Amino acid sequence: MSGDCRILLTSALITQSVVDATTHRLSRRVTTSTILLGGPLLLIAAFVTDNPGRLVVSLTSAVLLFIVFLLLWVVSRGGIGGGDVRLAIVMGMYLGWLGASFVFVAVLVASVVAGLVALLLLISRRATRTTRLAFGPYLALGTMVSMMAGDWITRVWLGA
Repeated sequence: MSGDCRILLTSALITQSVVDATTHRLSRRVTTSTILLGGPLLLIAAFVTDNPGRLVVSLTSAVLLFIVFLLLWVVSRGGIGGGDVRLAIVMGMYLGWLGASFVFVAVLVASVVAGLVALLLLISRRATRTTRLAFGPYLALGTMVSMMAGDWITRVWLGA
């Protein structure tokens, strides 16, 4: 992924994390802008690197992650918000460029960290089972960890 894409993604993730942590909402404008600006950058990168296969994995990852999060949104009846569903498109698009395993690592890291934080909050009685926790910052964290160390995590995990 080009440096421009990494800067765009990182700034969007930081913005979304702050907004979601304070308001429990993700900015539709930031998500849409990140998709509309990043799409052409990834398309250009596919032609410059002569690697259109990465674009296919990127688009496929975005669509599949959108479908998974949309199903989670429907099943959880609000446990996952619409902003999280839209952010999943961004995650799939950008991380899919790096490879499908990066998408999986991001979702895994986000889910594990969010689960551990929720468990600690429950144990410390700072939250109850009905307390709403913003998931966007964890999705952003998972995306950043995967972008920086997803290849290493995959190798260690699979023993390759």
